[in-house]
Amino acid sequence: VVAVSLMGRDPGPPRTTVSDADRATTGLLPSVVNAMGEAVEGAVEGVTGFIDRVTGRSGEAADGMATEDPSEEKKRISQLGRSPEPLPKGLTRVDMMTMALNTMQASIEHTRTAINPPDVLVSVPASSAATFDFHRADEIIQNGRLLTAEALDRAGF
Repeated sequence: VVAVSLMGRDPGPPRTTVSDADRATTGLLPSVVNAMGEAVEGAVEGVTGFIDRVTGRSGEAADGMATEDPSEEKKRISQLGRSPEPLPKGLTRVDMMTMALNTMQASIEHTRTAINPPDVLVSVPASSAATFDFHRADEIIQNGRLLTAEALDRAGF
């Protein structure tokens, strides 16, 4: 079994979009959490609206009993993790979503490889390509081939 990890460690210094000054700020983590809350707000509105349309029960629980006012519930949900603080300088919502997806992907990958360890693991550094690096496809594919050859050599194939 050959597995490919797209979340490999970069041998060099970590690349980040957050400046050194922002990284040193003690309040960075709360800012990141708050920014995720803002990013999720639109999704919460969409999901609750979709559920209301599908069930036709805006303001009713599944058993037909009245629940709290739907607008109050939406307001309460959308306030989770929110703060008037802006995102740290250099950090965008796309960066936030990418970090969240990378974290989820790494967790899934770790679980899968623990359950079913591969014979060969090709580890591609996460920093080798960014979300919109389509124009670098040839370079990225060549790097993947090189990393695969090295991993197969290490495994004795």
